Amino acid sequence: MLTVENILTKIKSAMTIDVSNTYLDGTLTVFILDAIDYMDNAGVSQSLIYSDKAIGIIYMYSVDAWQLGGSFTVSLQIQQRVKQLSMKSDIIPLETQLKETQEQLAIAKLELVTSESELLTLTNQIAPLNEQIASLIIDKSDLEAQIIYNNADIDGLNNQIIVLNDQLATLNQQEADLEAQILANNNDINNLLNQISATNDYINNLANQIITLNGNLSNLNDTLIAYNSNFADIKTSITNKGINAMSTAPAGLSALINNLSIATKLKNVNGDFMFQNNVRLDSFDSIMGFIESLISADGLFYNSSYVTSVTFPDALDTSNLINIDRLFYNCTGLKYINFGSNFKTEKIPSVSRTYNGCNPTTVLGFSFDCISNDTIALEFPTATVFKFKVGGTWGGKFLIPSVFTLSLKGLGHQAALDMINSIGVNPSGYTRAIVLSTATYNSLSISEKSALLVKNYTLSYS
Repeated sequence: MLTVENILTKIKSAMTIDVSNTYLDGTLTVFILDAIDYMDNAGVSQSLIYSDKAIGIIYMYSVDAWQLGGSFTVSLQIQQRVKQLSMKSDIIPLETQLKETQEQLAIAKLELVTSESELLTLTNQIAPLNEQIASLIIDKSDLEAQIIYNNADIDGLNNQIIVLNDQLATLNQQEADLEAQILANNNDINNLLNQISATNDYINNLANQIITLNGNLSNLNDTLIAYNSNFADIKTSITNKGINAMSTAPAGLSALINNLSIATKLKNVNGDFMFQNNVRLDSFDSIMGFIESLISADGLFYNSSYVTSVTFPDALDTSNLINIDRLFYNCTGLKYINFGSNFKTEKIPSVSRTYNGCNPTTVLGFSFDCISNDTIALEFPTATVFKFKVGGTWGGKFLIPSVFTLSLKGLGHQAALDMINSIGVNPSGYTRAIVLSTATYNSLSISEKSALLVKNYTLSYS
């Protein structure tokens, strides 16, 4: 008979595990003992359990338990094979009993020569033994017939399993095709929603401008007369650095500036720290309309805690913009940012500090066409709306460098998913990664995570 150690060696060899490697012996021994106990409870004899005839069952049992873990159930094939060995265990004792009976018969015949009285006794003993032999032969024939019948059932079941496996493969392929179609449809829907949102924003802006113009029209003449003497000085003060004075100007003067227009707009403005430390204006939308082209915006709204909303005009020329580092640095009150539909970042080397110290709830129209390897951190704990524009198309291909990490740790489930669905497939040889918060990562479904991995991006969380 084999020992547990012998069986372990045979199982490791069957699983192509180096026999000298004992790292997995503990786990495999647990599986082997569980398989032995399963066969013992099923009525398989100890002599068969600890023989080569049971090695195949123990191997299949160990492999299934290894691969399926907590969801493991004994397969139909194992159950049928154990049933066969259990039947064979019933036959062996019968054969043994038959042999013993035949030996007793031989002894009785020898004793018959020496004693007639013993012969009579033996004759009386032989009759029931013959009946037992006949019964045992019948039982053996019945068991052999049952084994043949069971083998036929097993063959039929195996054929059914093959058919079912083919059907399952077809269903899996249909499911994969359906998921791919759903993903494509979702992308189309997201693109349409982004276009609708952009159109609605444009309509709302037009409506607000009309309301503002209508409200101010009746008072415009009086306002112009009242500030006529100061207008020339105001216009002269608007230079590349002079706009900073508007941030701290008296409230009435700032309101006037926001309702005026300048015939000649400022070109190639260096806006570094232009509106820093603003304590008067909560919106710079009208003032930004004075600028035709912007070449630098480092610290443009630096430390302006009073500002709550910033919108860059669609007509603003940013094709030569080279710096937006610390653009909204420490703007603690900023909630709404709209970069418009034409904001360019192709010449900007880094945006890693653009949002430091601020926490907007809505960010619209930002492009990620960065020219250097960098890490963009979009960590807005309360952000509910996050859309971006690349190459003139909302929701278009996500253009980022070949070595790149995008931190979305501040985005919730849907906002992060919108970003993931919008990025293109990572080309071979590129190293790109996306980092999510632990909560957002855990909220993603398996298919949502798989969609990112299919695009060859590394996904992690912290």
